[in-house]
Amino acid sequence: MLRDLCVFGIFQAGSLDQTPLKRDNITPEEVVEVIKDYRAKKIEYKRYQEDETNAEQAIKDKLTEFERIFSTTSNEMEWEEIRTAALKNLGSEKGLRDWDKIKKWVMRTNNFLRLGRRIISLAEQGAILQEYTTLNDDFTKD
Repeated sequence: MLRDLCVFGIFQAGSLDQTPLKRDNITPEEVVEVIKDYRAKKIEYKRYQEDETNAEQAIKDKLTEFERIFSTTSNEMEWEEIRTAALKNLGSEKGLRDWDKIKKWVMRTNNFLRLGRRIISLAEQGAILQEYTTLNDDFTKD
């Protein structure tokens, strides 16, 4: 088998006995970061800014962007968890425990916008954006 590996250029004949393995000048933590960067090309992300003229469309666009980011990075479950957490948070703030009542409350326009803002806030604070995106300079955790 070693002979086969030598034929394919993987090893040189007799090289196993003669030269010790060399260590690279890179820490294991750096190796992990290099692998992460290689696996997931960084996605450019700009922090959500409220658009006074068309808040509803701006929120819908940002939620669509998040859905794309979480899907592209194979983090759909985390996206679902963020949306559910935002819904539960708003529901409990309003004293609503029943899902049907929460859904009715959210369907009102202003409440939909409130929910959208909460989802965006939770997503921007999450580790997924830190790991898979390139953030602009003004991005800080709230």
